[in-house]
Amino acid sequence: MITGNLIMHGANTTIARAGRASRFRVMEIAEGGSRALHGSTISGGYTTDGERPGEPSQDGGGIRNAGSSSCTAVW
Repeated sequence: MITGNLIMHGANTTIARAGRASRFRVMEIAEGGSRALHGSTISGGYTTDGERPGEPSQDGGGIRNAGSSSCTAVW
């Protein structure tokens, strides 16, 4: 969980959960935290906190943002 300020600069980089890894959200930005992401792809994240057991959440498996977030050149 990101609780402070984080700036990530990629050059067409990918941040991904490996296919055989346990299911998890890739990033979570807490209230008061901030993240800037440039030139990257986030993929493979997963969360199961939907309305019914086993149902995906609407909160985002890649990034859940309760703070401040900016993205440029992100795929």
